[in-house]
Formats: sequence, structure tokens, C-alpha cells
Amino acid sequence: MKKKRKKIILIAVAVIVVAAVAVNAFLPKSSAVPSVQSTPLSKTELRNTVSTTGVVESTNSVKVYTDLNYSVKTLPVEVGDRVSAGDVLCKLDFGDLEDTIGQKQAALSSNAKLAYQKIQASQKKYNDTSSTLNAGLNTQINAAQDKVDSAKRDLENAQQKQSDAEKHIQENLNTSLLSAKQTLSSAKLQLDNATKTYNDYKKEYKDDMDGTYEYESQLSQYRNAMESAQLSYDNAQKNLNAVATAADEERDQYVKSTAAAQSAYDSAVKSLTATQTSVNQDLKTAQDDIITSKLSADDTASVKELQALQTKLDKCTVTAPNSGTVTAVYAVQNAPASGLMFVIEDTAALKMTVKIKEYDITNVKEGMKVAVTADAIADKEFEGVLERVSPASVKGADGKAASSNDAEFEADVLITSKDTPLRIGMNGSADIILEQKKDVFAVPYDAVSADASGKSVVYAAVPQKDGTFKVQAVTVTTGIETDAEEEISGDGLKEGMQIISDAKEIKPGETVKLSGAVEGTESGGGAGFRAAGMRP
Repeated sequence: MKKKRKKIILIAVAVIVVAAVAVNAFLPKSSAVPSVQSTPLSKTELRNTVSTTGVVESTNSVKVYTDLNYSVKTLPVEVGDRVSAGDVLCKLDFGDLEDTIGQKQAALSSNAKLAYQKIQASQKKYNDTSSTLNAGLNTQINAAQDKVDSAKRDLENAQQKQSDAEKHIQENLNTSLLSAKQTLSSAKLQLDNATKTYNDYKKEYKDDMDGTYEYESQLSQYRNAMESAQLSYDNAQKNLNAVATAADEERDQYVKSTAAAQSAYDSAVKSLTATQTSVNQDLKTAQDDIITSKLSADDTASVKELQALQTKLDKCTVTAPNSGTVTAVYAVQNAPASGLMFVIEDTAALKMTVKIKEYDITNVKEGMKVAVTADAIADKEFEGVLERVSPASVKGADGKAASSNDAEFEADVLITSKDTPLRIGMNGSADIILEQKKDVFAVPYDAVSADASGKSVVYAAVPQKDGTFKVQAVTVTTGIETDAEEEISGDGLKEGMQIISDAKEIKPGETVKLSGAVEGTESGGGAGFRAAGMRP
């Protein structure tokens, strides 16, 4: 639209120039009044912008994919249809997938019941074994414990008998030993006396009576007495030894009885320990059976497989993830589905993705207003706002930033105008408004000059009675600048005043004639609109 306005202005200027030349050809050749161009002063809207181009897009665009390769069975939508989230876009022919899922579900349910029963049986066995053991009702342990108790009583009895017998044996032994020792001592004394008598008699009478009957007879009696004493002594010695031996033998009998009772007790204790170990092992086995049953009942893999099949079945019904308009349909009925199937976009929420040159990027910021136009829609301007500016320039194919001469920054312009005729995919322009003023005076950039004191001035062409114009300097204050125009203000400015377009061509007080006036608006008068890109 900006280009068209400029074109109209340029055409008007050309016409004025041609007319001026034609008029000048009929004027007297002696006229020395210079001819200048001027612009009638009028209020306008002045913008300082960064211009860029882009394509209209949806702010909410969703691509619907499928990873299945079943053929498309039904396709109830087409491009342009309005859909809501959850609406069916198409259905795929899933074949016998439902039967497979049903079989898997039945098998899973059956296995779960069997596993439950097995767990319950294992748990019952464990509970029964544990309860019986804790209540002291286990027959094996009780029988073994009875044997231990009986063996312990037998051992205690044997130990008591041994203790009592030891006292009795010791008492009897002491008496018997005393008597036997006394008998031995008496026999020893008799033996010693008999031996002495025999030896003394033999020694005394051997020489005198040796060989005599009397001697031999008496010696024989003494010998017999000695031998009898020796026999008595030997018997007394044997009796003493027999008394000790009899006591030891009797003691051994009780020791053996006690040892046998001890052995029986130890064996019973070992048997009880073994029985307890066996029962505890049975209890642990029952507990292990519960764990094993639970492990065998773990159907995680089967459940995941079933879930995967169910997910695949659910995916066979392709639905809209968001509400919007179907802008592309890639699915083909009766053809295998693959990859991208649909594009759903919100046609009421639009944006334009643009690229901003490096030399402009420091002048723009998010939140700035934007004037949006479309190539296909003449004389229409739509409101927008700079929503996002990329923090980095556009990367090349190698992932690196472009060269300094080509650096561009991607940005999103949100179109805020409602109910626009804009369509997704339209090419257009976006003018990012850096500065904007309404109802201000603006003149061509070359119309502003400086006087001798350095103040900014414009030159107005004041009409004279003879049809010429007198150049008058008007002090002004300048404002925002565009590529072609500059804002001016001042007390001496009036609507419709003819401002000389090029201040370098004339001087204050000089008489001039106008070769034509260039209107500041498309309609030729009144307040208008002027905008341009930034001055480089």
C-alpha cells in the first residue's frame, strides 16, 4: 500500500512538472522568476517502521501422524471441515486385532485365577504350619520333645543312682578295706612271726640237731606254720584286692548306666533339633512356595503386551487432538496409512513468521505494534504485535550462523485484528512500528534546512498579487524522520501552506513561481497517512 501511495505521488509530481514546463513555454522569454516545486502542508499520520515480509500461518497448527500401516477404512473429513477435539478423522482396518485382544484378555484372566488359587494354597499351608508350630501342636516336635524329656529323667535318675551308690560303695569300701587291711596286717604279723620262729629254730638247732627226727619234725611244724601264715597273708592280700575290685566293678556299673542315659539323652536332643530343623525347613519351603507362586503369577509382560495391542487398536481410530479446521488431508481411503495424515489449524488465530535484518534488529523489541498487509488483499491493513524475536540469527545448513552480510533473525508477528479475510498461506508484509505520531505536519526530508543561526526552517511560498510567490522562512522544530519525510511543528505553520520541496534551491525573500503543488494525500487534500522504512 505504501508503494502505491508513493507511485501516485510520483505520477502527480510528473504531471505537475510537465504542466509547468508547458506553461513556461508560453510565458514571455524575459521572465527571470525561478520555478520551484512545493507541497501543500497537511496533517497526517507519520510512522517510522522496519519493513519485512512473510507468510500467514496459524498460531495453533497440529500435525496428525500414525505409526500404523493398516489401510484407511473410512475417511469422513476433507479439507475445510471444522472439527472439535476428539472428532474422528479416519478409521483404519484393524483386521483380527480385536479377536487377538479378546484371546489375550481371556488367557490373562484364566492365568490370574489359577495363580491366585496357587498363592492361596501356599499361603494356607504356610499359615497352618506356622500356627501349629507357634501353638506347640506339631506332632513330630512334640514326640521328639517327649523323648528328650524322658531321656532327661532317665539321665537324672541314673545320675542320682550313681551318686547314691557312690556314697554306699564308699562307705562299704571303707569298712571292708579297714577289715581287709587289719586281716592283712594280722596275717603279715603272723607270717613274720612264723618266719622268724622257723628261721631262728633252724639257725639255732641246725648244727646240733641236724638230721635228727626231733629236729626235722619240729622244723617241719615251723615250716608248716610259716607256710600257713604265708597262705593266710596271701589270702588277706587277695581279699583286700578283691574288696577294691568289687567296689570298682560296682562303681563301673553305675557309670555305664549313667553314660548310657547320657547318650540316650544326647541322641534325643539331636533328634529334637533335627525335627525342629525339618519343621522350620518345611515352614520356609511353604513361604518360598508363596513367593514362587507370586512370581509365577506376575503377568506384567502379558499386561504390557495386551496394553500395546489395545493402544494399537485405539490408534486405529484417528481423532483430532485439537479443535480447528482441517487444512490438509494426506490420508487416502483404502490405501495404507503412513506418517503424516492430517493438518488441523486454528484459522482464526493467525500469525506471520518474518525475518528481520541484522541492521534493524537492535531497533525492534517484542510488544511493538505491527501493520500487516496481504499481497492478495488491496488497501487493507490489519493490526498485529511483535510477539517473539529469536535470540540468535538463522542458522545455515551446517548449523552455524550465516555470514555478517546475510544475518537475519526470525520473528513472529501475532495478528490481533479479528474476523479478517486473511487466509493461511497468504504472502504479505509486516511493518514493525518503531515510532508513530498522528495528526502532525510532515514535509519531504529535503524541505528542511538551517538558517544562519542554526535553527531548523522550512520555506513557505507566500502568494503575491501578481501571481508569483515570495519565499518566507518559517522556524520549525523537527520530530521523527522516515526515509522520505520529517515531522515539523511551529507556530508559523498553517494547514494548506505551500512548502517548497527543496530548500537548497531558494533563499528567503526571493520571488518564485510554483511549477505545481504535490498533494500529501491520495485524495489530493486533507489529513493523510505517510510511512516509510527506517533511514539507513
